[in-house]
Amino acid sequence: MPRIRNDPNFNICPDYTSDTFVNTRAQLINDNITEEQAVQLLRNIWEANNDTDKILWQQQVENDREQRAQRQRLEDEEQERLDQARVDEEDAIRKEERKISTTDGSTAWVSSASMRNACAIVSDEDLPFEDFCQRWKRLTGWWIGSG
Repeated sequence: MPRIRNDPNFNICPDYTSDTFVNTRAQLINDNITEEQAVQLLRNIWEANNDTDKILWQQQVENDREQRAQRQRLEDEEQERLDQARVDEEDAIRKEERKISTTDGSTAWVSSASMRNACAIVSDEDLPFEDFCQRWKRLTGWWIGSG
């Protein structure tokens, strides 16, 4: 079914008494139907069609709302799944970082901080934001002290 583009609640019934509808009225007028009755018949037909359009419009609005809600639920579920996968991966990395093989083949667990290379150089673009926030004070102090 084609989508309804405009809300039929705002439609206005045409003026069937105008010259534009002379031919339409003439086709309805006979010995039993006067011009006023023909105009009323046209209005009744228009209103019946418009009422049907209003019902279809409301169904379309409700379907759109349900589809948006379903899409949002799916997006939220996917985001939760991705977040959980990231957390699981980070946990696995942390556990692997703390694992060290000993000389007898067994595995010992140590803090990942003790495994870091204290002299490691990190390029600017790889520097985590948290580290930058801690180091900028030293850098600005150096700039002020050297000037």
